[in-house]
Amino acid sequence: MYLQTAILNGTEIELYANEAEKLAFVRMLPSGERWWKHVSQLPTNG
Repeated sequence: MYLQTAILNGTEIELYANEAEKLAFVRMLPSGERWWKHVSQLPTNG
């Protein structure tokens, strides 16, 4: 999974809002808030 690789490499993954919603369950895990720092939400094109 891309998030795991980003955590291991100290980088971020970029997600659109709908993708971030699907992955939001990660925040409920014990280390979720720390892991979520590796997620960057992309702006939506309007």
